[in-house]
Amino acid sequence: MHTMGMFDYFYFKKDLPLTDEIRSSFPDTDWKEVKFQTKDFDNTMSKYTIEEDGNLYTEVVHGEYIEDSPEVQTERRKKDRFYWPRHFVESSRETMREHITATVDFYDLKKDKDGNEWWIEFRATLVTGELKSVELLKAEIHSTKAEVEESHSRLRKMISDHENHPWTKTRNILNKVTFGGYRKSVQKISRLILKAGSSVNDVGYWFTRTHMRAKLRITSVEKYAGGHEVLNFCGVCKKGTYPADGTDEDNTLATYSPSVSLKMTVTNPAPAGKFNPEDTFYVDFTPVPVE
Repeated sequence: MHTMGMFDYFYFKKDLPLTDEIRSSFPDTDWKEVKFQTKDFDNTMSKYTIEEDGNLYTEVVHGEYIEDSPEVQTERRKKDRFYWPRHFVESSRETMREHITATVDFYDLKKDKDGNEWWIEFRATLVTGELKSVELLKAEIHSTKAEVEESHSRLRKMISDHENHPWTKTRNILNKVTFGGYRKSVQKISRLILKAGSSVNDVGYWFTRTHMRAKLRITSVEKYAGGHEVLNFCGVCKKGTYPADGTDEDNTLATYSPSVSLKMTVTNPAPAGKFNPEDTFYVDFTPVPVE
């Protein structure tokens, strides 16, 4: 199952390779109207569609952001501390053909006729935006009806416990008697704490920049006429499991698995010929003083 985060919507207007079990579990589903998700495009919440002609299209929305009036801003900020003082005004839409070559995994968490939640995932292969194949990757019950109901029950209990907690009730009373002053005071203190935390982060960033290390391994050596060669490196993962915070003293540039790609051309005859695939090195980063 994919991790949470940004994604794009994906519609598939051609026939999908559905099993008999899927068809019987979702007898009323029009699969051509299912709003699947995918993480194989730009992850900007855009809409992509494989139409009946087998080609990939995307919907492009044109418009601009307009700043709200001062009166609207004042009123909205009273109700929403995360309010952004602009709104999007759409001027037009158009459907454009995409010419992408990629494999696209698209999926949905869907409830069947019996109340069970299924994880259903497909893979489409595209060449310059034209569908070449589609296959079923996974179709299995993720949560039974009883598990779904239990999860919803736990969530309702958490919300109820929070609303009925003495401190929540006290906070609500303080907000009422101070006409929102208590909430504003807490927000101001929070901003001061965040500002102080930002200063600490700046110190941590300086330390990281001056003490950053990467562990790299040669994946291939390309030899050329004239004696020079090109070394291709990748990052090396930690042996065994990562700790809870994902740190690794061999790779302080990243948490968990490092993503590193490095290409180096060697033209000096002295080191040329002395590097081999699987050779592993530490690379330490030391900032150059500004003159």
